[in-house]
Parts: sequence; C-alpha cells; structure tokens
Amino acid sequence: MPMRRLRIFCLLFALALTTFGCSDSKTPEVSEKTTEVPPQESIPPDHSPRSPSETDWFEDVTSQTGINATYHSGQDAKLYTILETVGGGVAMLDYDQDGDMDLFFPGGGEIHKNPAKVTGKPSRLYRNKGDWKFSDVTEEMGLDQSVDYSHGCAVSDFNRDGWPDLFLTCYGQSRLYQNQKGQSFSDVTETVGLAFSSWSTAVTWADVNRDGWPDLYVAGYVKWELDPNEICEAGEKNIRDVCPPQKYPAARDRLFLNRQGQRFEEVTDQAQLSTEGKGLGVLAADFNHDGWLDLYVANDGVANQMYLGGADFPLREVGEASGTAFNEFGAPEGSMGLDYADFNGDGRGDLFVTNFEMEDNSLYRHIEGYAFVHS
Repeated sequence: MPMRRLRIFCLLFALALTTFGCSDSKTPEVSEKTTEVPPQESIPPDHSPRSPSETDWFEDVTSQTGINATYHSGQDAKLYTILETVGGGVAMLDYDQDGDMDLFFPGGGEIHKNPAKVTGKPSRLYRNKGDWKFSDVTEEMGLDQSVDYSHGCAVSDFNRDGWPDLFLTCYGQSRLYQNQKGQSFSDVTETVGLAFSSWSTAVTWADVNRDGWPDLYVAGYVKWELDPNEICEAGEKNIRDVCPPQKYPAARDRLFLNRQGQRFEEVTDQAQLSTEGKGLGVLAADFNHDGWLDLYVANDGVANQMYLGGADFPLREVGEASGTAFNEFGAPEGSMGLDYADFNGDGRGDLFVTNFEMEDNSLYRHIEGYAFVHS
C-alpha cells in the first residue's frame, strides 16, 4: 500500500495532537516518470459501519448532536505533501463554566498550486447544551478566523482568572486564545510573547518550574516548505507518493515559562532541548516521583525524548537511559500518540506510545526511578 494511504490511515489524530508520520529509513529514489495515486476521498463502500450491537461499549451519535466539524488536509491539490498527512486534534473544555464540556476542533487548511502557498481554515467551537446536543458558537466567540494551517490544541487557564484558554499549534504561527469570561476569545499571541513561526504539532501545558503558573511546551515537526515540483515515490516503482520525514531536517521544540500570566519567556536554549526531534506527541508527568514535572516527546522516526525536571536548567534528557527512546530492538519508530497511566496497578505510571503502520505500539512499564522496560 502506498505511503500516502498508510499515513492517512494511521494519522487520524486523537490528540495530540496530537498527533503522525512514518519511519522509513531512506528517502526513496525518484525516477523520471511517476504515476499519481488518486487521493482517497472517502471510506470505500465496503467499509461502512456494521449495525449496533448490545455488547458495544460506545454508540456513534454524531448525527444527533449538531456537530458538523470537518478537518481539511489540503489533499485536494494533489501535491502529495507531507503536511496533509499529519491531521488535527480536538480539545474538551468548559469555556462558559456552565458545568458541561464543550468541544474545540482545529480546522487544518488548504494547499494551493498556483501560486504555491499554504493557508489555514477556521477552527470550530461547539457549546454543549446538555443531553448530547451542541451548537456552533465559533463566530460569536470570535474564533471564525483563518489562521495558519492548524493541527493540535491544548487547554489551560494560563492567566489564572478562572476561565480556560486555548493554544492552537500550526504550520506557521501558532496561536494563544484568551477566554474573555466565556463571552469571547481574544488572540493574545503577540501580546504575551508567543509570536514565532515554525511547524508545530503537539503541545502541553505544565508548571515545570513549580511557581504556580502553567508553562508551555510546543513540539516541532520538520523544516518543510511547499514545492509543487517535489516528487517522491512509494514502494511500487514509478508511483508518486508523500516524501517521508527523513527527507527533512527537524524543527526544534520550544519551551516557554509563564511569567505570572502576563507574558511568556522562551527558555529553549537554557533548557537545552534537543534539536533532533520530530515531535508528534508530548505529555508532562512526574516520572521519577521527585516532585518536579518531567516531559516526554514522541518523535517520528528518530529517538523519543524524556526530560527530567528540576529546580534549575538545563533539563536532563534521559530518553535512552530510561529505556523509552526506542523499541525493544533498540530502533526508533514513527511515534505519534501517547498516554501515561498505571496499567498494572503497582503504583507507578507507565507509558503507552502509538507508532506508525507495520510497527508495534510500545508499552513501557515503569520499574523504578525513571527506568522503564519495553513490555
């Protein structure tokens, strides 16, 4: 199966946003003649859902809820870009503090041939009215704007005013939306010092310096620019497909300290974050139980990273030493989604990482300290 379809199948994002990617070790050679694979516009008829059963745990009630959000990948341009394979996430938040969880969906974007450019599509915000009914409040909440091509999102009350705020990762300029007491959202990205341009995918909020204010870790993917003439091949000879992430250099992760809800200070260099990651997932937890939040980054085709927190910078990167950088054979995989929970009830949290097609997902069982074993 061509890489394009494998990636689209695997990268239907739950996430992350998390969430993404493949781990081919080489960039395929390109012949002079290629055949385009038509994009898979929809699920084939023979993959229609089966009828509900009494033993089902979940029932699909989307059509009854009023939710009609579509993530736009840009594949209609038929340029086979790596951008269109990454996908978008979703956030749950009670933005109006009425006790019901509302839903936020990044919009993705469009890829244009002539002139060659990437543009964003508006995200969608749905207010929970109760009894599984939602209403689209995107416009009235000030979120009906076409920002850059968006991916992941994360919720936190960054200024501690009692109202949850939103951070949206993008290819280009990511955005911070401040909740104005449930009446609207304001783009405060530049005001608080978060104006930077990169391909950002996953994001997490975490109080890494224990000052009581949530800090921001943003995972970067790769350094890529749209080139309509860029061509790579799939495994089959002369079949055009998406170029793998190994073709591009990594986009650096970034860490910002929250200065009492007024501004953010970038401390990426002081923290000595790796420049080699191609992040598609990130989470924060106290892995070694020392009272300081640590960070774990799932990377696409290169070693995953674990950063131990502490009173001072730099952060200590122990991915390989912890046993969580690679699979059981010591090789990196196309890591994407991740979660942290005590699956075996021994009082220690364990890591679960989802990987690309034809790769096993990874369960890292916590032994002691920051030591894990691939199980």
